[in-house]
Amino acid sequence: MRAAALAVLLAACGAATPAPAARISSVPVYAADATATDLAALAAGRPLVIDFFASWCEACRDNLAPMNALAGEHAAGDILVIGVAVGEDRAVADRYAAREGIRYPVYTDPEMRFEDSLGTSALPLVLVVDESGHIAHRSPRLDAQALEVIRRLPARTARAR
Repeated sequence: MRAAALAVLLAACGAATPAPAARISSVPVYAADATATDLAALAAGRPLVIDFFASWCEACRDNLAPMNALAGEHAAGDILVIGVAVGEDRAVADRYAAREGIRYPVYTDPEMRFEDSLGTSALPLVLVVDESGHIAHRSPRLDAQALEVIRRLPARTARAR
């Protein structure tokens, strides 16, 4: 009986935890020039790989080399590879990107609204978003499983902007 009561109590406490979103949201992140950017619109029908990180997150550094390599493989824009610095302002994100050698575009989410809209708060985080905006894969690493999901996505030709 006590175990059942404890289970009900624990379930009630956890009710506020949002479920992970199935689609990328239109909550803006900020480009290097401080322009509010809707990542779904930016992708414009192309797959998107997003690396969420923070300068203080030691585990996030493990994704930087594989993300740089992925960005190099898709430099033509068939798949967009970007980073989102979570909870940090532009100056911190820029210093971190320069120090760590990040070669893909970095956006900021200083108030963590975009991250919150996805129903997630853990770092590191890599999202693979398909061409229709659905989140096809989420994991803490750009690992073999994430790369397999990316490989299966139909790449789109970069459009003139």
